[in-house]
Amino acid sequence: MNDIVLSNNIDKRDLLIMVQDEGRFGRVNVPRASWAPKGIRPLVNRQIVREAFYAYTAVCPSLGKSISLILPYANTEMMNIFLKQLSDEFPTKKIILQVDGAGWHRSKKLKIPSRFAGKSWSEVNTFS
Repeated sequence: MNDIVLSNNIDKRDLLIMVQDEGRFGRVNVPRASWAPKGIRPLVNRQIVREAFYAYTAVCPSLGKSISLILPYANTEMMNIFLKQLSDEFPTKKIILQVDGAGWHRSKKLKIPSRFAGKSWSEVNTFS
């Protein structure tokens, strides 16, 4: 934490450094060949079914805490919901959140709550 340059006179005791990512969970159902008794040919409709949900998670290693939301999509709207929840979860802290380079992390429609240190991800995310 000593390597981080803090502006706005933020007290380090009020600062949380967190990492965030999201993952897709679900299924893809593709009918395949199956066994059948000789002389019988089963009819199987061909339809690919895709069902998925996304788990958004942020972890604060120094506190040993994490927060997760299960959301239906991975996009800017869902990221805004997650950031609001994360901000509400730690009402007395300033948050530095490390994110990866997903498009919805850099969207102009992303609403970064005031609780987060920095006005854009580029100010606080040295890994993007």
